[in-house]
Amino acid sequence: NLNKQLSLKYQLSSHDFRRTFSTATRELGLTHEDLNVLLNHSKSRKDTTEGYVQSHVEYKRNNLEAVTEFYNKESNYALNNIMALWYQANSNFFEHDRMANEPSKKQDYGNTKLHLLGRYESDFQGYGHDQWEPSEELKKKGWTKD
Repeated sequence: NLNKQLSLKYQLSSHDFRRTFSTATRELGLTHEDLNVLLNHSKSRKDTTEGYVQSHVEYKRNNLEAVTEFYNKESNYALNNIMALWYQANSNFFEHDRMANEPSKKQDYGNTKLHLLGRYESDFQGYGHDQWEPSEELKKKGWTKD
């Protein structure tokens, strides 16, 4: 579909994106083992010893966030725009300068998902301020106090 919509003179495949992603992880210094995990390669492709190592989900998430930040910086924040347009994420992602200046608070995975979704955007007005409290809607959807 992407090839048709963009009228490209060449064919893009999902493996082209996987190769690009893999190249970025190498440039960021991620290990081959970490790349295997991020690409969701089967255990048969890992070495035997690696099968005993269990990576914490936070470690994996940090690696993915590093790749996202790398692509964003190199593409004038195109990934943020894709999230906002294609996936109906919070429109604040269009304003990467503002997002960079907002105080970052560590959120659990469920809270992060709510924050990213555009349909809850108004519930996050003032987020980051000491007196900000989650709305009743966010609490109903599973907001947890950090």
